[in-house]
Amino acid sequence: MAGFLSSILDEITTLLFLANITLAITYILGISPLPFLISEIIFANIGGLATYIGTPVDIMIGSAADLNFYDFIYHMTPISLILITVNIFYLISLFKDTLRKNNIPTEIISRLNKIDEKKAITNPALFKNSLLILSIVLIAYFFSHIINLNLAIIYLSGAIILLIISQDRPDEIYAQIDWRIIFFLIGLNILAGTLVENGLIEIISSKLLSFSEGNLNFLSFITLGLSTFMSSFFDNIPIVALTIPIIENISHHLGSSTITVLWWALALGANIGANGTLIGTASNLIVADIAEKNNQPIPFWYFVKVAFPLVILNFFISLIYVYLRYLV
Repeated sequence: MAGFLSSILDEITTLLFLANITLAITYILGISPLPFLISEIIFANIGGLATYIGTPVDIMIGSAADLNFYDFIYHMTPISLILITVNIFYLISLFKDTLRKNNIPTEIISRLNKIDEKKAITNPALFKNSLLILSIVLIAYFFSHIINLNLAIIYLSGAIILLIISQDRPDEIYAQIDWRIIFFLIGLNILAGTLVENGLIEIISSKLLSFSEGNLNFLSFITLGLSTFMSSFFDNIPIVALTIPIIENISHHLGSSTITVLWWALALGANIGANGTLIGTASNLIVADIAEKNNQPIPFWYFVKVAFPLVILNFFISLIYVYLRYLV
């Protein structure tokens, strides 16, 4: 669910409600939510890789490189499906002993049929209107490149209409926003923008070109490698914000059509690298914050122990994919 829904709703929206659902289910069953939350983070990042709107970095790369929704499906969906398959086997083998220890008492199982999920919908009219607007937004972004409408406009229009329909006070909504995460990401992007303005980008791109002697294979591998491992420790959004102008500078020398592979290498690296640590991307931080508020914190180094070996495995699979599909 995390992988599929992230590809059509985006990873942040998916994890906001899926993490809460997971915590509710594991609380009822009396089991640890950690294997499920960690798996959802991993699959959301890999599933989101598959489409233009799956992750914030895909939107950034798509806008900068003038790519459309179907470009991402053609180039990124195959490798996303490959990585999801590999990750399923990895996580099953990793957590199988933990899951086997979850002996759920019979009395809990017997009470499950008595749960009335419809009672969770406190405002049926708003629920139906939300589904309708969500459907319209999804249809609009499928055809956004045809109607030449920016994705940000589509999303914001849907949000504004919902805000009007719900008649909620804006300050009540603002109160539920985790401003710590917002300002953390703002700070990282300010740092990235400062480096661009101070000429660091031009220096890096010229050094890369001279070091690689314009070899596209080398540039592709270095883009994939750096974006993967730097995204794990510095958040993938500012890393992509820094890398986009570097690739744009390189395209002035090598030609925009030649360096298309660099955009796909960047998208791959930024999304698989986001799984390396809890600060790899905004959605990781959101899940960690939700878990902590529910007294089920995800230990930072436990997450790294589980997820970072998978990042390395996914990196080598992606390296083979980029080489065989674009460079042979």
